[in-house]
Amino acid sequence: MFSYNVAVIFLAIPIRSLWVDGIVASQGSELRSLRAPVVAEEPPNCLPDVSDFAGKDYCWFILNDTVEHKWSSGVLIRGTQGPLPFFSTLQLVLIVDKDWRPYDLGMWASGYTNRFYALPSGMGADISFSIPEVNRVGGETSENRMELSFDVQLFTTVTIPTIGRVNATAVQKALAYVDKTDAESGVIVDITAVGEADGIHSEIIFHAGIWGRNLTSWLYESRVYIRITYKKNNQTINYVKNSPIFSVESNL
Repeated sequence: MFSYNVAVIFLAIPIRSLWVDGIVASQGSELRSLRAPVVAEEPPNCLPDVSDFAGKDYCWFILNDTVEHKWSSGVLIRGTQGPLPFFSTLQLVLIVDKDWRPYDLGMWASGYTNRFYALPSGMGADISFSIPEVNRVGGETSENRMELSFDVQLFTTVTIPTIGRVNATAVQKALAYVDKTDAESGVIVDITAVGEADGIHSEIIFHAGIWGRNLTSWLYESRVYIRITYKKNNQTINYVKNSPIFSVESNL
């Protein structure tokens, strides 16, 4: 019999295109001119998308459209599996008044992030996070906030050598919001996929988020939680891993 309890792993979200003023701009450096002016991006020149993000797992950006009074804050989250460096996109668009106070919001989101995690004792976890394309303007009123929800998906496969594998699928809601009283705004993604087969139980949570209290100070983060348990034929496994992919601030 053996038992172990370990820790730490992570995941993310990518971007195949950006949405600006109703225009969806695909990949290619020539499309930088189609977007609103870039206030900041990290790593430098990571938009529209540098495939390796200068060695980072993310590309965060802030855009300012002074004509349409739209202010965007977004992040790309890079994957590690597949023939191309696939990534998913979260882009929060704030609709502001003449004094640049947010009063409504829009959302552009799309793409997918595939990652494989090699775990102890030959175990492995394949994780695929994806976002069916979202291109919307206008939220619903919820007390002092405007909110906009959209679908996200998570597909996982956990393998334990000589024992078997378990697949899991989840489709849940993510939330974008802006508070009209204190200007707090953000995007929250928390999705859990749970699987069970042949005595194997897996629980994998993918998290990503954008938070800000003004137009220039933002926090971008992503992480993954993995739990695998197995108890059968006098064999016990209890494995837990929780770690951020990244947690970075704009600090303008």
